[in-house]
Amino acid sequence: RNMLRGTVQDITERKIAEETARKFAILESKSKEMEQFAYIASHDLREPLLTIKNYVELFSDEYKEKLDEESAEYLHRITRAAVRMDELMRGLLDYSRLSKIKELQKVDCNDVVNQVIADLNSLISNSHAKITVDHLPVLMAYPLEIKQLFQNLLTNAIKFRKQGVEPEIRISAQKLKGVWTFKIADNGIGIRPVDSEKIFGLFQRLHNRNEYPGSGIGLAYCKKIVELHHGSIWVESTPGAGSSFYFTIIT
Repeated sequence: RNMLRGTVQDITERKIAEETARKFAILESKSKEMEQFAYIASHDLREPLLTIKNYVELFSDEYKEKLDEESAEYLHRITRAAVRMDELMRGLLDYSRLSKIKELQKVDCNDVVNQVIADLNSLISNSHAKITVDHLPVLMAYPLEIKQLFQNLLTNAIKFRKQGVEPEIRISAQKLKGVWTFKIADNGIGIRPVDSEKIFGLFQRLHNRNEYPGSGIGLAYCKKIVELHHGSIWVESTPGAGSSFYFTIIT
């Protein structure tokens, strides 16, 4: 009976090992696919687009004296669309690069947020944003990705501000059941509950691009970074009364 139990256990363990190996092979294959996509997005697709943009600019410069107002506006729209598409391609390229295997490092989130605030100095000054940062933890994470995560969420908190109201943003963290939960709260325009899941999808926009510019990739990028750290991201918000974005880091 003991021999039978041992044989069954060996078979079960072997099946688990085989299933784990199969899943790892699939993951590795997907990672290579994403790397291939990154090359195509950065080279093969962008090259003809930049050629179009350059020729439109050359045409505009050479014939600007002969173009009427309507023709000049058409060329301007073509250039603007090409720039917009290039931004989307670069955004997708950055998004795809998150699939590459990286090395966890000790990250001081206080230093990271200070760097982000310094990088966003112009945006913060122009919007008269008031940013309060509580003491944040040191944890094992992917440094570049954590910085991009804070930068995207802080930029959004400033960008989606109410007209005539200076942004007030607070960044904090607390450990709940052994897991660090971060919170970025603002006093901005808020988000409808029905859109609280939608905003984390690729190219999902809730507002007119002229009113609030952007690629629609930022929060999808945040979600992928958090998932890279085995965490979750969500938002609690009331339209007109600000938003609080939460995310967990589990490493």
